[in-house]
Amino acid sequence: MIKSVLSCFAAVILIGVSVSAQNFKQEISLSGLGDQSATARPFGIAYNPATQLVYVSIAGSFGANNNAVAVIDPSSDTVVATMLVGLYPEDIAFDPATGSGAVTNSTSGSISFFNMSHMVTSTLQLPDPFGIGSCYPFGITHVNGYYYVGTVDGSGEVYAIDAATNTLAPSMGFSTNYRSLGRMTSTANGSLLATTTAYNATWSGATGGVFAYDLASASAGRQTNFLSQDNLGTYPSASDFTFANGNMFMAGIDFDGLLYVVNEDGTPARAIPTNGHSGYGLATSEEGSLIAMCDLSAGAVVFFDAINEEYVSEVGFSGMANDAVFANGKLYVTDQSNERVMVYDQLPTFTDRNEHDGTLILNNSAPSLGDAVGVTVLGNVGHPVWLVGASTAGATTFNGINFAIGPNLFSYGTNSTTFYMGRNVPNNLALSGRHFYMQGAVSDGSVIRTTQPAVLIIQ
Repeated sequence: MIKSVLSCFAAVILIGVSVSAQNFKQEISLSGLGDQSATARPFGIAYNPATQLVYVSIAGSFGANNNAVAVIDPSSDTVVATMLVGLYPEDIAFDPATGSGAVTNSTSGSISFFNMSHMVTSTLQLPDPFGIGSCYPFGITHVNGYYYVGTVDGSGEVYAIDAATNTLAPSMGFSTNYRSLGRMTSTANGSLLATTTAYNATWSGATGGVFAYDLASASAGRQTNFLSQDNLGTYPSASDFTFANGNMFMAGIDFDGLLYVVNEDGTPARAIPTNGHSGYGLATSEEGSLIAMCDLSAGAVVFFDAINEEYVSEVGFSGMANDAVFANGKLYVTDQSNERVMVYDQLPTFTDRNEHDGTLILNNSAPSLGDAVGVTVLGNVGHPVWLVGASTAGATTFNGINFAIGPNLFSYGTNSTTFYMGRNVPNNLALSGRHFYMQGAVSDGSVIRTTQPAVLIIQ
C-alpha cells in the first residue's frame, strides 16, 4: 500500500506562494473602427517587437463582417492607426526580419500583408479546394522566412507563403488529412505544430489534438489525439499554444478542464487542471512566469503559474475572451462579444518552489494499441523510489506529500534508486483516448519529494 511505503519518509518542506491580484486597468474602445455598417468586435491580438505596438483584428460578426486591424500603443493604451484588410480578419503574425505583418481574412479566404508604416502592401487569395467561397484561413505563424496558414474548411491544408514575395510556396505546404485547424506554432527542433479538430461522421462529436510536421524533412507528419467525445454537444477542439519556462502549453475547447504541456513532437507531457475552464487563446507574460488563458464561452481569463505549472486565479466579465497578449507589463484581451480590448496590470510573477526531485521518464506518451510502453523513475542512490498512478490530474496531498495527480492514488511499485515498469497496451478499442497519470516519489533519506508528473494518452 502507498501509505505503508511512504509513511516512513513523510517529512516534506512546503513552500507557499504569495500571489498579488491582477488589476483591471481599463478597456480600449474599438467602436466605429473599420466598416461603419458592422460592429467592431475584435478577434485575434498580437504584439510586434519591431514597432512595440499591439495589433488587433476587428472581425465584426458572422452576419456583418468587419475588415480592419487596429493598432494600439501600449504606452498610452490608445488606438494610433487602423488598416482596412479582408473580411472577418482573425489571426496576426509578424516577420521578425522585416517587422512587416500578415493577417488571415476568414470570409475573404485571403491574407493581407502590411508594413511597419501600417500600410497594406498586398493581398493574397488562397485556394478554395471545396468551392465553398473560402478555405477559411485562421491560424498563421512565421517560420524561417515563410508564413504558414491553417484552414478551417475541413481540407486540412496548411499553406506556405514566401514572406519575401508574399506568394504561395506550394512545395512548402502540407496536409493534415481533412482536419480543421486552429492556431499554430513552431518548435526549436524545426517542427510546426498545428492544433486540430476532426469531427466524427455524424457530426455528433469530435477529436481534438496536435499535428506535428517536420519542416526540414517534409515528412508525412504525426497526429496525436488528446481528447475525443461522440456525444452531441461536446466537441473537443484544440485551439492554441504558448511557450513558457522552456515548455510548450496547449489549450482547447471541451478539453475536460485540462491545459497540456506538449513535447516538441506534439505528444503530451503533462496535464494541468484549469478549474473547469476551456481555453481558446493563450499568452505568456514578458518575463515568462505567467500564462493567461481565454475561456471564450465563459467570459473569463484564467491565470496559471508557468514555473510550478498550476492554476492560480481567474477573472470574469460580461463578454467573450478570445485572445490575449502581454505588452509593456500589461495584459491585453480581446472581447469578441463587445467592441473592446480589456487591459489588466499589477500582474503576479512566480519563482520555482523547488518541490521536485528525481526524474520520471516515459518512453512513449501517446502509444497506439499494442505498443510497448516503459516508465522509469530515477532517484537518489541507495534510497527508495516509488511510481504512483491515478486516473485524473487533480492534485492531492498524501501523508504530507504533494502530488499533482489524484485524488485517488495507486502504487505501481517501489525499488531502491531506480524503478522501471514495462507494459504492452492491450488491443482494445475501448482504451483509445484513455488518460493515465503517473508521478514518481523520491527519497533522499530524510525528505520525500515528487518528480514532475506525466500523462499517457492511448491513441
